[in-house]
Amino acid sequence: MTKGKKTVALLLACLLVLSLAACGKNGPETGDNENTQAPASDPGPAESNSTEELLSDAPETYDYAVLVSINPEFLLYLRGREVFAYEALNEDAATVAERAAILNRGIDGVLDDIVRFSFEEGFLKDGDEVNVTLVSAFRTQTEAEELLQEARTAVQDSAGRCGVAVKPVITVESTVAFPMPEPTPAPEPADREPSEQDASEPGQEPSGSGGSSGEPDEGQESGGEPVEESGGEPENQPRDENEGCPVCGGSGVCDVCEGSGLLLCEECGGSGYETCSKCGGEGYAGSDENGPVLCDKCGGTGLVLHENCGGDGLVTCNHCEGSGLCEVCGGTGLNPHN
Repeated sequence: MTKGKKTVALLLACLLVLSLAACGKNGPETGDNENTQAPASDPGPAESNSTEELLSDAPETYDYAVLVSINPEFLLYLRGREVFAYEALNEDAATVAERAAILNRGIDGVLDDIVRFSFEEGFLKDGDEVNVTLVSAFRTQTEAEELLQEARTAVQDSAGRCGVAVKPVITVESTVAFPMPEPTPAPEPADREPSEQDASEPGQEPSGSGGSSGEPDEGQESGGEPVEESGGEPENQPRDENEGCPVCGGSGVCDVCEGSGLLLCEECGGSGYETCSKCGGEGYAGSDENGPVLCDKCGGTGLVLHENCGGDGLVTCNHCEGSGLCEVCGGTGLNPHN
């Protein structure tokens, strides 16, 4: 082979290597490319990755990023309540994704499929945890809490249909920064009732202000000199725009629960469950001639609904007592001290 042919062959080999490398990177599965197999990474807990690394292939715009971890691990991207893109983070997730319908569905239907097929594939067993973690959000905290409550219900309902008791662990990543809700405009001051003076015809001077009637106006003496009135500032004057409530900033909503009236239960961490007091979390309460006996209080899961929140993972806000209104201004957005 001549020197020129060797050079050409070497260049072609280099081009082939570069083209293969360029095709090797996969992004998140989206609704625009439904026939592409969901990418699978090496097995391993997604928690070991930082949030920045986890979201390295995130779409340009989304409302929520939710990490679902059983043993299959999924990263779901949502617009509103609908999943429009996702990543399968390990081989078990790729197996479930082959059977589940994930794209362009509501979060409740997606979680139903993930839980159901994880159970059927042997990845989910009685008493296991189903972790749902909000890792990124561009909606308010109130909207996010509603989404997570919907996720909790979907997990519990799906597991119940499979005949297993699981523990939904619903959490919010500490790095999530929620945007502030739009402030509610303060109510306009009520207009005063029309008087006889307001009812005068256009171009006609009001009675008592120098018109043809000759009668002195109320608040004037017969000599025409105005009489000073006591009582401070005139009524129905427009409020200063800086007189908003110092606590809610004029929004009228509770600054603790952001208007939802609910807070995550601190005692159970939002999971809705606590350790069974009868079996101490073991799932067994004694034994008989046939062996260990399942605890009749928890059904062998070792967990029972948390008494404080009733299994919802949420409790009434103690600042607004569940009303969602600012405790200082009562929801008016106005400074009560003015």
